[in-house]
Amino acid sequence: MYCQFREVPAGSTFVGGEATDGARLVGIIRSGRTEAVKRELLTRLGEAWAEVTGEPLESYALWLHEVPGYQMMEDGKLLPEAWQDALP
Repeated sequence: MYCQFREVPAGSTFVGGEATDGARLVGIIRSGRTEAVKRELLTRLGEAWAEVTGEPLESYALWLHEVPGYQMMEDGKLLPEAWQDALP
């Protein structure tokens, strides 16, 4: 798992036309995971962010974007599809 943080200048993020300073977290995952797994991932990420930063859950937003494994490469290799992880 890789994680990257990018700071953006104040006043550069908007919600409903109004500037916001709440965090915006975007996760990119391989497609094929169940709805339950994705819901748990979002919930646990949100709770972890709140615990580490002290920000209340209501002050930030999280999204997941799914892409097929063949559109992701790590260590010079295309990744398998998510459902193939359990295979030997």
